[in-house]
Amino acid sequence: ALANALRPDDSVAIMQYADKPEIIVEWTDDNKQVLEGISCAKFGRRSAFVDAITLATDFMTKSGVDNKHLVLITDGTDSWGRSSDKFDAFRRLLGTDISVHVISYTKLESTEIEPRTKGISKTPPPQSMPPEVVAQLPPGVRDRATAPKIGPTIVTDRKYIKTMRKRKADLETAEEQLGALTENTNGEMIIPESLDEMIERTALVARMIDASYVVTYTPKIPLADSSKERTIDVTSKRTGLIVQSRRKLLLPSSRN
Repeated sequence: ALANALRPDDSVAIMQYADKPEIIVEWTDDNKQVLEGISCAKFGRRSAFVDAITLATDFMTKSGVDNKHLVLITDGTDSWGRSSDKFDAFRRLLGTDISVHVISYTKLESTEIEPRTKGISKTPPPQSMPPEVVAQLPPGVRDRATAPKIGPTIVTDRKYIKTMRKRKADLETAEEQLGALTENTNGEMIIPESLDEMIERTALVARMIDASYVVTYTPKIPLADSSKERTIDVTSKRTGLIVQSRRKLLLPSSRN
């Protein structure tokens, strides 16, 4: 949906980070090639999110393009934790001119696991006896054993409940971190509550990308005499025009 909503001359590259980050489509404006690359993308057992941010930053910095946008379709969690590494990766990203947009499925997963954090499961319990044993039971007992289970299942596994609660907390933290990242890089964050909403609202990200311009300026205070962090405000003299701009820039430590 996102690829189809972009302008025909927009260049797109595709990266996946299931288990490990890798570029599966290099920069191209061939929409057919982009869609084929998306179709080949796969999910893995782990999420190498921090490594993906690092690779994406390096890849886009070397692109030589002035107007760069990184679109993350993610929940923002990393299978290895690495909160400190994630903070450093985000800080490094803030030191570039890349705008970051996020299509997050944190809300979708949080809604799904919410009952599990309270020890409630919508999944029917497993059969307590093999089918061949059930078939040999007396009629009344057999009927009760084969009757469909109705309603939620109460889970008493404390370790499982603790895992679900930690997962929900990780999702909430990641959502907050991604929100701050998009705000500081003049990006758009989409947090849909359904798959249909996710697909529908990708067009908003495409409009943001295609309505972006690069503006440069010469600071009154030399970089060597200022701090490593700058807050930038961009306004317009045209009445009624709303301007969104990058709010924060972190100067790389190599600049003095």
